[in-house]
Amino acid sequence: MEKETQNSGKKGTGCIIAVFIIFLIVFLPISCIMVSSNIESSKEIEHEMKLKEEGKTKTARDVISEIIDIIVNREEQKLNSYLSEDFLYYHNSNTGLSSLNSFWWALDECVSSYEVDERENSIEDKATYRIYWNVVEENKKNGIDKDSEYYCLQKITIILKRIVKEDIITYDIEKIILTDN
Repeated sequence: MEKETQNSGKKGTGCIIAVFIIFLIVFLPISCIMVSSNIESSKEIEHEMKLKEEGKTKTARDVISEIIDIIVNREEQKLNSYLSEDFLYYHNSNTGLSSLNSFWWALDECVSSYEVDERENSIEDKATYRIYWNVVEENKKNGIDKDSEYYCLQKITIILKRIVKEDIITYDIEKIILTDN
């Protein structure tokens, strides 16, 4: 009887040790990942705060102004430097493309006038702007609404995504949607 009790005690202790080892094998890497993730996140927050303190930030309004100047002057290479890694371009709601070649081809070259509106955006760290390209001044004077297809010849919707780079907090272009009226 005594041997059976000792053996069952050893088996119980062995099971506890086995469960503990399995627990360590499964949960220790997860906890290490979580801790390193928290450390990395903390470093990112510190870096972002430092950039803000140093005034190394660009507002979405600053960036869209630069982008509009680039579009007006048709500086294709400069616009490419603003594209995010997951950038998409749509023309008249067609499938998203990753290249802007067709954007430049489809964009009306002759710009009589344009207007910019900031659009509502429910997603934090994003900004959406609509550029009314080649506004038809006569229709504007006659009170035609901006949502009307007669207000301008094309509409360019640009969705910006806030990013923190090594030396500045700025915005990249996530999506451009060109709509012909």
